[in-house]
Amino acid sequence: NRWRQVSSTISLTTGELTANWAYASPAGDAIDDPFEGCLSNGTTYQIDLRVTDKAGNITASLEVSSFVWDNEVPAVVIVDPNAVKESVFSGNIRGTATDGTGGAAPGRIGQFHVRISQNNSGGSPIGWWDTDAQQFRPEAQFNSEQAWFVPATSDNFANWSTAESISSLVSGTGYSVHAKSSDTASNFSGIVRASFTWDSERPVSITTTPVNGGFFNAAVWSAIAGTAQDSGNVSCIDRVEVSMRQLGQGDDLGTNLWWKSLDSNFTQPGAQADTAQLGGACTSPRDWTFIDIGVEELVSGTSYFIFAGARDESGLVEADFTSGISTF
Repeated sequence: NRWRQVSSTISLTTGELTANWAYASPAGDAIDDPFEGCLSNGTTYQIDLRVTDKAGNITASLEVSSFVWDNEVPAVVIVDPNAVKESVFSGNIRGTATDGTGGAAPGRIGQFHVRISQNNSGGSPIGWWDTDAQQFRPEAQFNSEQAWFVPATSDNFANWSTAESISSLVSGTGYSVHAKSSDTASNFSGIVRASFTWDSERPVSITTTPVNGGFFNAAVWSAIAGTAQDSGNVSCIDRVEVSMRQLGQGDDLGTNLWWKSLDSNFTQPGAQADTAQLGGACTSPRDWTFIDIGVEELVSGTSYFIFAGARDESGLVEADFTSGISTF
């Protein structure tokens, strides 16, 4: 027998239901197993109702509700920021949220919120972004629960984004993006966090060997070398690229070709950047060397132009290349 009697309150005088009916079997009984233990994730269930009067007449079965059993928590991902050091977001702070039910029936995100903290050197929040005031406010004035806001979305948070706080980020300061979600079954994702240090200072490279304006021969030539540093030392140096141009071979000023690693010679009409070797761990400042060009590739009486440019860990590329230039 699939029918179970529900708890109900019925008026003895009118025979009408005077309170909501309910059916619960939390611990099971002689007839039923515990109710929740019988439900499978992702499965749709239907609730039917019938009523018996005092004369024993039973109404036809009436479908009153259907539902999907869902114990699966939503999955929240912060796509950007995605690095320890950041200099630019791919448009906005952004991410994704998905929800399943563990079965055939789809889940659905019910609520989604984001907040942004400004952190101390140890990574702990000292302030929160206030979307109304459009500034970071100290924890004592604006607490973490007040800081939650709903980001923009066009597909129920499958993809979400926000430009909040980006224009107010300070170079060398740490921040965290927090995101959370719950689905329509009230399953909570927990709080997902991505922390980063903002870097808006571009790196600078210096060519130390050969010295600009110097003269060299085989006895003193070793390798092209220099240093690179991130302004403010917010990020470490993770790449240096070097280009070298032959300014006319001997008296032939018409050559003016660039070094091409593939040919191991000055055959490239336009500048071609090659990656220098970096010394030690990712730090700032950081030494670099470029050993691909030996004395056998250099022509006596010929001037050469060296061009070096650095990139830091946050992805910022050197903009003012004057310090990385050397002509010899």
